[in-house]
Amino acid sequence: MPMVKIAVLSFLTGDCQQGFQQVRLENRDDNQRLLGAFMGKLPPAPHIPELYTTWQSRYRLMGSRFRELEKKPGVITNFSSRDLEINSDALKQQLNDWLKSPDFFPVMQGLLMKVRQDEEVRVIVQTEDSHLRRLPWHLWEFYDHYLNAEVALSSPVFQQSNSPKTRNKVRILAIIGDSTGINLERDQRELEEKLPEAEIVFVREPEKEKVFEVIWDWRGWDILFFAGHSISEPDATTGKLFIKDGKSLEIGDLKLTLRKAIARGLKLAIFNSCDGLGIAKQLADLNMPQVIVMREPVPDMVAQEFLKFFLEAFARGESLYLAVREARERLESVQHEFPCATWLPVICQNPAEEPVSWRELCKKIETDEEQSSEQHYSATLRFIGDRIAGKSTYLASLVRWPNSDPSTSPVQTVTPINDDAKELFRAAKNILEQGDSLPPTYYDCCDQQDYFIQIVLKKQFPSKSFKQTIINQLITMNINCKEYMGELFNYLLDDSSSIFVEEHLQDCLIADGLLLLIDYFNSKDDEYAISLDILIRGITRLEVTPKKRRIAFIFTKCDLPELWLNRTYPRKLASTRFPQVYKRLESLQQLGSYTVDYFTTSSFGMIGTQFLEPNSIFDYNNQYFSVLKDPKYWKPFGLVSPIFWLCTGNRYHELDIT
Repeated sequence: MPMVKIAVLSFLTGDCQQGFQQVRLENRDDNQRLLGAFMGKLPPAPHIPELYTTWQSRYRLMGSRFRELEKKPGVITNFSSRDLEINSDALKQQLNDWLKSPDFFPVMQGLLMKVRQDEEVRVIVQTEDSHLRRLPWHLWEFYDHYLNAEVALSSPVFQQSNSPKTRNKVRILAIIGDSTGINLERDQRELEEKLPEAEIVFVREPEKEKVFEVIWDWRGWDILFFAGHSISEPDATTGKLFIKDGKSLEIGDLKLTLRKAIARGLKLAIFNSCDGLGIAKQLADLNMPQVIVMREPVPDMVAQEFLKFFLEAFARGESLYLAVREARERLESVQHEFPCATWLPVICQNPAEEPVSWRELCKKIETDEEQSSEQHYSATLRFIGDRIAGKSTYLASLVRWPNSDPSTSPVQTVTPINDDAKELFRAAKNILEQGDSLPPTYYDCCDQQDYFIQIVLKKQFPSKSFKQTIINQLITMNINCKEYMGELFNYLLDDSSSIFVEEHLQDCLIADGLLLLIDYFNSKDDEYAISLDILIRGITRLEVTPKKRRIAFIFTKCDLPELWLNRTYPRKLASTRFPQVYKRLESLQQLGSYTVDYFTTSSFGMIGTQFLEPNSIFDYNNQYFSVLKDPKYWKPFGLVSPIFWLCTGNRYHELDIT
């Protein structure tokens, strides 16, 4: 896990009119150990709240279908995206100029002290000042340089809640409130699809009494989710929810009920609704561990997209802070239609509490029997190879494999987690089960699909020896796969200093394993060897802390006659056909920086009993394409073995041949 630094920025005295005479920064590690403290000042800046008020007025004139029922009073004029853009830029500039004040420099210097680029940095702005709480702190230039940093708001007064141990299953209460004028079906669908392991109780448009009843549940909740209409008072100190037919419920009315829910283990509240800073403030007064709200009215589509992006990141293991940052930044995709969408999501943090993670929530209180019956692994993997190597076919076959022959497949389930993986799953069905061909991937670096897939291996495998090796163990592998475009090798050779190559090198830094897919029939040994050298040197150059990785050298298309008879000798094939690549890989392994192993695979397999033949139609004139000859007898082999080795470091012969 990456190191975590916590920076608590406390505004002790003053306001924007008079300036802040005492601003204190405390640097802490993720164990809350104090690493240092710094003091600074900020000059008067009455123009900043004024700029925000102007921005707020212009933003609220957008006329979109916000998730609020009660409109705040104001002058109605025509919305101008250009005016909003000008005001947004001015607010950002003035905010950063203010934070560059000389008297604030000791704080800034303390913030930057001993912070590495790869560390997660949680910046907690601790203040009761309503103007400061509303400011778009994510626009601080600090976050442009530290991509693993995110901001949260906090009350200066807080204490730790006494919560019980994590439940055997994550419990989520999802209150779907008044849906007048908005579509809340998608919120429910996203929760169900992205968090299938959880017990989710949906309560739709409840009466007030029902809200009290379900939140009070003696079994407790881990996450409280609300979707619908909401609003906060202008000073952002109180808020209310609209639950049914325009009926509202003040957060203050739920004080005792929410306090009981927190005592029973409630860790996170998500309000995917409008204008939630007042709601967050009241929950902070109850010592709620974490809250996610929208700082202003939120268009329906923006709320839906944020929830989707956040749950994808959160469920795959990103911390709460990084999941919110990723989701917030991905809202850039809708800003052409909904300006300033990235300004809306806000974390509110109780500093005495550790930010919740999906991984921690999902930890079960296991008995010895449960511990021996299931193993979990995760890995971030990157697929590298020429277009002719069959990277896409490999991934598509892996995703659809359990649907080919359940009696012989060692895979119990493959579950696509995110949208890219689900699209791959749908495409693979057409490609492999209907015999359609798979076109090459023509996308640039920015558009490369990011697949999040869960693979569960069966407790009992067809091979007796394998059952004896891991008897009664269910093996779950959560993998993040990205397939690099085939031209990467060419860029490494011809333009290794390009932005394209640099982006790929940066992406490789997070990888646990690299899959080097090779077509046996090409003759690019020297080119591959040089490209591999450049790739490894580039990763080493960018790494602050060296990370030991695994490299799987994989021969694809091993159903072809020239390879079929030697498929059980991948190392020998590599050393004879690609001696220069083999030499460099072995050198890396000897240096101890990488672990390397060799594999043979086929995405289509063989057909026949006495006389075997490839179950594919291969076009030698256009090597980008292969077509499954007979989907009914589809039996790929060797696909899981590299994934299993990259995740676990273990190698089993039975996985090599099935």
